Amino acid sequence: MHTYLPDNPGIRVLGRTPRQTPMPLFWTGSGVELCVDGSELTLVLTSDYSYFEQWIRVEVDDYSLIRMPLQKGENRVTVYRGLSPQEKRRVQLFKEVQAMPNDPNAMLLLQRIETDGSLYKLPEKTLRIEMIGDSLTSGEGLAGAKNLNDWQSCVFSTYLSYTQLVARELNADVHILAQSGWGAYCSWDHMTSCALPQYYDEVCGVLSGERNAALGANRPNDFDAWQPDVVYVNLGSNDSSGLKDHPEEGPEAFAKAMLEFLMLLRLRNPQADLIWACGLGTNWLKEIAEHTMDAYIQETGDAKAAFLTLPGYEDYDCDEKNLMGSRNHPGIQLNRAQADAIEKKIKEMRGE
Repeated sequence: MHTYLPDNPGIRVLGRTPRQTPMPLFWTGSGVELCVDGSELTLVLTSDYSYFEQWIRVEVDDYSLIRMPLQKGENRVTVYRGLSPQEKRRVQLFKEVQAMPNDPNAMLLLQRIETDGSLYKLPEKTLRIEMIGDSLTSGEGLAGAKNLNDWQSCVFSTYLSYTQLVARELNADVHILAQSGWGAYCSWDHMTSCALPQYYDEVCGVLSGERNAALGANRPNDFDAWQPDVVYVNLGSNDSSGLKDHPEEGPEAFAKAMLEFLMLLRLRNPQADLIWACGLGTNWLKEIAEHTMDAYIQETGDAKAAFLTLPGYEDYDCDEKNLMGSRNHPGIQLNRAQADAIEKKIKEMRGE
């Protein structure tokens, strides 16, 4: 048997996380990708939590083979055993759940990969895409029946989420920065500390606790190490909820936060196409967001920035509940529609 550590250069790191051993998986969709032969493969991971279990998903050759919660401590996850040893396979490990700011004990570490096979060079990706958002981006509701309304880690999934559909169909390396309930200016309950732009410059600054800090969550992000071709932002739904009962702040607070974030995104990603999307749940802030993007483009002359209106429930003839997943969040059908709209916009901006 061979042991491969996650910082092996033959392994592709998925998501914004330090390349180290053990490798912390902070954000939704973070993980590793490898091309390997051999008859068996085991992932060795360490998990911890106080409230919300860590869930993982493993794909083999684009087929979702495993989705499971991890127990506290060391977990040995045998992905397969007894397969044809000479066949090469593409294996992807994904963290299913988002970062958990209110649980400083929440942790997921990839310790090593054990296999009787060898690593092979992965084909290059065509694009690099950074996706920033809220629960629509973190995959909340994509697991569980429509009547499941409890807020638990089991309802989060990357399976057939728009993020992974876009990644697969555009052959893209996708990094996800998403927090359920958060916005550009405030959260759904008007917590102004729960705004993703405030933490963009850190690896995963939304996390708390000494252990997460020691693992590198609060380090400055190395933007030179991974520069996206596209930065896609879908924020505004929670700002809509958080600001509706605060007329003294009004939409100007959101517009200011959005404009400042666009400036920061351009500073950190000078060559990327910038897309700000609104749609499901954005309600009355959608028009404000579109005007703010227009103002940003006028002020800066940025020809590589654009606004995108996403399809909503009203764009379908079928019963609304057929579009939904658990916790009254978009299901697979709406994620498919969002992916189509995003892919079309990216191709349009890139002249394809």
